[in-house]
Amino acid sequence: MKPVIVVHGGAGRIFKDREEGARSGVTRAAMKGYSILKQGGNALDAVEEAVTSMEDDPHFNAGNFSSI
Repeated sequence: MKPVIVVHGGAGRIFKDREEGARSGVTRAAMKGYSILKQGGNALDAVEEAVTSMEDDPHFNAGNFSSI
């Protein structure tokens, strides 16, 4: 079975001037998590890596006063 990871960038509106950065950030987070799965890592480690990537990205408020 091929591993899959889905990353959601948030529920709010993404303004045009931040759209490219937000898309890149979601892709980067998903690829970091996917890389762990592809190497045989477990799902928890993959999700932690993806979330950490989003927490470190200024385009998202993951872990920093998030609105949900």
